[in-house]
Amino acid sequence: MAIGMKDEHRKLLRRLQPEIIKDLDARRVVELMPAIFDDEDSQQINHMILTKVDQARKLIDILVGKGPTAFNSFVEACDVCHPHIARKLRRLSGMPTLSQEESKTDRVDEQTDSGNPTIPVPDEVDPLQNRDANQTTPTLETHL
Repeated sequence: MAIGMKDEHRKLLRRLQPEIIKDLDARRVVELMPAIFDDEDSQQINHMILTKVDQARKLIDILVGKGPTAFNSFVEACDVCHPHIARKLRRLSGMPTLSQEESKTDRVDEQTDSGNPTIPVPDEVDPLQNRDANQTTPTLETHL
């Protein structure tokens, strides 16, 4: 017998549903949760419903019927694309909160894993730092 989502998590999602659906990008969340949402779920959420709010509502409706890992997976997906929703769900459910640094690292790792590499940019860039000692700075010559 499969165990469903914890009752307290289900109730929290239902209570916060009006607030969550205002901002939720259901398509993005579904992409981030392939272990929870199957192809049929994805079709119901992304292709049968036209408005973003209705897609988000359908996502929550399906999510509350999923297994015991669905709530945590949803919060982790929200960490990536809706951190304000994730913070509120973590706080109200008693889940540990992510520090800002962990959250940044997770987003960078996720972006790198998804094929969109991130390029570190130094705080200060000195354009002359990598010049050879023999190179001179080009000057603009004026001809009269």
